[in-house]
Amino acid sequence: WATVPDVLKNAVTYSDSVLAVPVAQFVMGYFVNADLFEAANLDAPVYGTSVEEFLDAATALTDVQQGMLGLDELGSILGWYPRTQDPELQWFSFDGEHMNYNSAAFKAAVDAVIELQPDTWQGLSEDQMTNFASVGPWELFLNQESAVRWDGGWAVPSYAENATFNWDFLGIPGGAQAMVADILVVSSSASDLEAAFDFAKWMSFSSEGYATEIDLATAAGTAPTRMPVAATPENIDLYLGAVGERPGLRQALENLDSSVVESLAKIVPGYIDARWQGHPGIDVGDEMDVTMGYIFDNLTAGTYKFEDYSAQLQDFANSLLDDASAALMM
Repeated sequence: WATVPDVLKNAVTYSDSVLAVPVAQFVMGYFVNADLFEAANLDAPVYGTSVEEFLDAATALTDVQQGMLGLDELGSILGWYPRTQDPELQWFSFDGEHMNYNSAAFKAAVDAVIELQPDTWQGLSEDQMTNFASVGPWELFLNQESAVRWDGGWAVPSYAENATFNWDFLGIPGGAQAMVADILVVSSSASDLEAAFDFAKWMSFSSEGYATEIDLATAAGTAPTRMPVAATPENIDLYLGAVGERPGLRQALENLDSSVVESLAKIVPGYIDARWQGHPGIDVGDEMDVTMGYIFDNLTAGTYKFEDYSAQLQDFANSLLDDASAALMM
């Protein structure tokens, strides 16, 4: 347990009690096609590159007529960008207790989404899409039609096997990464609680268990799907030995406590409504009583100004989080 990064321990700890075991963790962030940047006589962004340098380099490669995008999609920007403007914020402006939709950092993220749309798949017209071999944004990176791809560590085996170019992991600009965590609990109805817990530990953060997983993957001729939960130097070496050494990926795995946890829907009571499903009492044109998700998904539509609703959204979201947290503690 001592080898598990604090960011993972904190994700499953409530009121000083560990309520679940982190059975898997995946770094999440931007993967970079270094060859495309070098072909354009640009320095490929690497782990630690600043936000400004990253966006300048990526957008410089956008050439829609030639079937090339600097970025892949818009969807992740609202998640990672606020943290780069305010280090007190986590994923999607969560600060550990509340959402900060009315903050300058989140408003800057909204502005970035609007500004960067032309450099993404979401900015293409149907006619422009015909310039691309890819049928959707998920194909852009391996087809070398986007300079970067926002993805999780579960994609590493596919890149290791299928990429025909030099790629690496950049994460979140500035030297961090998002983290997706899978968690495991032991049922109170288990016939042998102690044995069940021992097995859960072996399957999750045991270095012995992880070494066995690597051996099984190697014997099967495949790359391991899980990154090590116990992020010891030995386990990191095992993982990279199996998938291939990538400097940025190593830096991220050695720097996991700088991660922002993306998996808030799994661990924060009320987050699903505060982020997606809640109805804050807002009408947009003919769309009546829209959801939080509608507001965040349609920022580039031009039918409303986010700043007109940001304070209302923040108050509504945080009332949901407060109520859900209070209910958990009852």
